[in-house]
Amino acid sequence: MSGGKEKVPGIGWAAGIDRLTLLLPPLSSLPPALAIVPIPDADPAFTQQLSYAALRIAMRLRTDYALRAVVHHPKPGAKADRVVRQTGRARFVVFLRREEFEKGDGWVFIKDLEMKTQTVVRVEEVAEVVMGGDRCGIIGF
Repeated sequence: MSGGKEKVPGIGWAAGIDRLTLLLPPLSSLPPALAIVPIPDADPAFTQQLSYAALRIAMRLRTDYALRAVVHHPKPGAKADRVVRQTGRARFVVFLRREEFEKGDGWVFIKDLEMKTQTVVRVEEVAEVVMGGDRCGIIGF
């Protein structure tokens, strides 16, 4: 019964929602779904342009699709396999490279590290690939 003069039946849910959230792993311990890596170019201005594009893509994937996306900025001249190892436990790595960027229309190179496949997709298709689309099964590596 609830408080007050009149007796009113009440229902409640007392599982202790705050205690249930303590059972969840911290968000920082969950692996990101994908890492976005702008590959440094010989032209610093172009490298900065790629970095801004990577941040915009990550922001859009986070807000529009609730995907855990991180941006990783490798050192110039870093080898691709080393960059992949440094991206944490992400399943997908999206590379922004001059070759795709200059094609226009937002093309990126994406690797599925679990399925060991890679392909070039449009930025708009990255979420589809990460969320279970089969577009990334095109080329084995």
